[in-house]
Amino acid sequence: MGERASKNSIDAYGASGKTNLLTFDPEKLLLVEDESHPLYNPRVKIPTNESLVASIMYRGVIEPVIVWKDPETGKTCVVNGRQRVKAAREANRRLKKQGEKPKLVRATVERGSSQNMMAVMVMADEGRTDQTPLGRAHLAQRLLEAGYTEDALPIILHCSKVALKGYLALLETPADVRRAVEGGLPLKRALEVAELSPEKRKDQLKKLADIQATEKHKARKARAMDAAQGKSSAPKMRSRREIEDLRVKLLAAILPIEGERELRDDWIAALDWVMGKRGVPKGLLASASASASEPETAKAS
Repeated sequence: MGERASKNSIDAYGASGKTNLLTFDPEKLLLVEDESHPLYNPRVKIPTNESLVASIMYRGVIEPVIVWKDPETGKTCVVNGRQRVKAAREANRRLKKQGEKPKLVRATVERGSSQNMMAVMVMADEGRTDQTPLGRAHLAQRLLEAGYTEDALPIILHCSKVALKGYLALLETPADVRRAVEGGLPLKRALEVAELSPEKRKDQLKKLADIQATEKHKARKARAMDAAQGKSSAPKMRSRREIEDLRVKLLAAILPIEGERELRDDWIAALDWVMGKRGVPKGLLASASASASEPETAKAS
């Protein structure tokens, strides 16, 4: 019966296969804080996000985390999803106080060595989070020490070979240069400054820091002035009347076109779609798909 239901669910959704998700009490998942462990990530120290806690209290952990069972300790370690697990723990503490049922965390399981799990952890985090250049540099160094080659690192870190060389070079720069990079100094500029003599480097870093401080002050001042005047950096939303007027003008320009009736009709359909007057213009999508599939040489000609 279970096999039939499984097969039916695959057919019903048009899926190519099926995997199992496990559910865990977040308190029973290990968040690695030992810096010598392959799965240690400094992000574990990030304060719990209140918005995420509220979301989990309302709906639970929607996106599954990734876990791995350490064969040495028998503990289930979090490979990816530290913030979700931390937030789930806090959410459950509050739910229990309210007399409500705690939430479980859904997880997918990865198997392999701790070295392999380190790569999975880095790839999952690098694909979705902003990491500082120095943070990437330390990750690159850890991966090299774990036995990965420099050819594999750009794939794992989601970066180019040139960027990787820059990250590794950053580890060899003086401490004041690394601090400047953490403060926002572009990596390329930092590596240039690192080549200067100690006296010139100190002077140059001070000048660059002053420029950064001035730019930040100007930006804050501009935002404050905009707020005082009721302005916003968000794009202006046009009124329905403005859009309708524009539609009439565009239609007046499009309708007289001869010899391109199908294209003209697609344009009108697109305008109506933007106005919410009809569904997605299939003809236009077909035209766009055909255009996108043309060889570059054909487009150039």
